[in-house]
Amino acid sequence: MAKVVRTVGRCIIIRDGRLLLVEVDDGAGRWWCLPGGRQRFGETIEECVRRECHEELDCEVAVGRCLMVRELIGPRKCDPVGNVKDKHLLELFFLGELKSEPKMTPRDKELVQIRWVDLSELETVNLYPRILVDWIPSVPGTADIKPIYIGDVD
Repeated sequence: MAKVVRTVGRCIIIRDGRLLLVEVDDGAGRWWCLPGGRQRFGETIEECVRRECHEELDCEVAVGRCLMVRELIGPRKCDPVGNVKDKHLLELFFLGELKSEPKMTPRDKELVQIRWVDLSELETVNLYPRILVDWIPSVPGTADIKPIYIGDVD
């Protein structure tokens, strides 16, 4: 695989004090993360998030504000989770709203399960990136934050 930086879109879906998570097993590790995945050439990151949520959760989402950008440089990780040793990812985390109900049965071969997790129980979940454990509970109060992602505009 060529050494390239890949863009990943992730969706933060919170309902009734619970966060929607997917459990991943890539053969090198097992952990929980937000639904989402790699952006394809020619699609905006918002289109990527919608597509990935449809593929993983079999549901439709409205993609809201970009709330966080994270960089994962796998070769720098001393204790990597999963198969990331040769990966460099730029992850964009968007607030999402369900337009249809997610199917709780995984459709992707790397997904083990899909689950709603109470925000107060995030510390008990092997969630990555770990910063989300402390950061996600503050997300519901973001009404006055201006967007930082402006999309494919001139």
